[in-house]
Amino acid sequence: MLKSILLSAALVASLGTAAQAAPVFFDDFEDDAEGLNASLSNWAVVSGSVDVIPFGGAFVWYGPGKYVDMNGSTGVAGRIETLLSGLVTNAKYVLSFDYGFNRGSGTNEVLSFGIVDGDSGQLTKADFDTVGANFNSTTFTFTAGSTSATLFFADVGASDADFGGPVIDNISVAAVPLPAAAPLLLAALGGLGLMGRRRRA
Repeated sequence: MLKSILLSAALVASLGTAAQAAPVFFDDFEDDAEGLNASLSNWAVVSGSVDVIPFGGAFVWYGPGKYVDMNGSTGVAGRIETLLSGLVTNAKYVLSFDYGFNRGSGTNEVLSFGIVDGDSGQLTKADFDTVGANFNSTTFTFTAGSTSATLFFADVGASDADFGGPVIDNISVAAVPLPAAAPLLLAALGGLGLMGRRRRA
């Protein structure tokens, strides 16, 4: 009896952990066609313009792949948005992404990101100053106010006439795992099983 309870609890806990680890959203822009003033398959460009830039040339130090320059070649700072669905109201989620800067524009950039009408964050020049041969990575935790939310990124630098801005990649949104939920569940069920055996004895 106890063995069955513990095995069932372990299975439930493992399934719950796996479900929590699955990203709600991920985009590395590899499916987007490279180009200037581009459209994106998973995002709406709601203001300004963005470029999908490939590995090579000025971007060779970020490694293979495609990235999005948040200041497209119109010289007007861009803003992109996407709808996140399947969220759990009042649950916590973590947004993670990689960021750098267009070599032609330098590190004097400001990138805003977050949830429309909700939590938001911002990277400033100090953050971009720390970018070296590789992207920097950052995370941002937010609470879902409903089952869907709009995620945004926006170049909000003071001057973007240089046709270069923050560069982003590998955007992921995933649920924050419940701390120590599985061990607590196993301990509680194990205790109930032991109590049942003692009563029968």
